[in-house]
Amino acid sequence: MCFNATRTQLLVLDKNALRASAASTAKARADSAGLGVLVIDTTFKEIARGGNWPTHYESDFRDWTDRPSRMSVSWGIGELLRMERQAANPASVVDPEMTNRHRELLAALAAGDRAALIEAGPRVLAESSRMAATGGELNAAGRLALMQRMTDVWWQHGNEDVRQVIRRELEDQAGGPLVDLGRIVMTSSLRAPLESSLVQTGCTPELAAVLLSTPTFTNFLHSTFEAYSLILWAQGQRLDAVNAERFLNQMLDLDYAAYGLCCAGLITNERIISRLEAGLRSACQSLWP
Repeated sequence: MCFNATRTQLLVLDKNALRASAASTAKARADSAGLGVLVIDTTFKEIARGGNWPTHYESDFRDWTDRPSRMSVSWGIGELLRMERQAANPASVVDPEMTNRHRELLAALAAGDRAALIEAGPRVLAESSRMAATGGELNAAGRLALMQRMTDVWWQHGNEDVRQVIRRELEDQAGGPLVDLGRIVMTSSLRAPLESSLVQTGCTPELAAVLLSTPTFTNFLHSTFEAYSLILWAQGQRLDAVNAERFLNQMLDLDYAAYGLCCAGLITNERIISRLEAGLRSACQSLWP
């Protein structure tokens, strides 16, 4: 199994790359590589939860109406995790039905058909609620509690040498991929606690081992959370008095990294997420050359 060869040939598009000059830069990068872009479901849920769906949709996607076929939409986190549990194999991250509907709305937006956007509003809100319930990724308190538990483990059991390695890498002025962090997260010693956490959520030990020994979305989602908990620990953050809603915005960036590892790359200006994703990608390339 070759990691690079099995990636979906799309670039995952962070929400901060949707508008104006950021959109132009993202389109140029994708087009020059001969790739499309993937908009993850979290982006749509963030748009929908803000209310006034047509206006927000138009603001975020008007710069992408020149070629609707460039864009694809992902399955939600909950759907992907379920599919991989059922098949015990990596699942395709692209949701064909949502992709087709999104392309239709982009075409309507390009034609100035605002009525089509208004008509789509109730369906979008229903989809947003469904995906949020199955993935839970918009639950600020839940995500904060999860990261607090993971970080607490490092405060209780972390190795100081490992902490210093990660801290030095984070402070490196060159700002390249967090390769050491990626290697630490993807080592066999960290697979065991991750497998245990999957078993606690209903996986059999055999299925948990399979999902975490192959390049699955399940593997990447758990690994990005683990990597971020290590970063917080290395930075000396205990998360004792954190604003949950503000922290949620940081946590949502981890979704982009997990989807990015399923694809050819990630487009984001979130520097720490870009470095984290690149470090994990390097580790995966070593595991599955």
